[in-house]
Amino acid sequence: MIQQNLKDVKGKKINEGLILTDVINENNTTLVYVSTAENKEYADFYKNNQSKSSLINQSPNALSKTAVKYNIIVKWKYYFNNDKILELTVHPREWNK
Repeated sequence: MIQQNLKDVKGKKINEGLILTDVINENNTTLVYVSTAENKEYADFYKNNQSKSSLINQSPNALSKTAVKYNIIVKWKYYFNNDKILELTVHPREWNK
């Protein structure tokens, strides 16, 4: 089961130019991280440089181990000016072990 204390993560700067605005539990099967770029320069950077493989290459880590253990899909949604600029999805079987 996915549990998250949202008041501790909303508004947290997670990377240079990127604010975590929400974490969503979709039916205890998918964990969605929603982030907003602080300006167009960062929006363009993440749109052009963030990839599914870059996320997978950071594993194994705590998130990937939890996702594999509980069979959780993890999504990242990136926004700028309320427009989605990028969405990435990693299924449990895709993480490095």
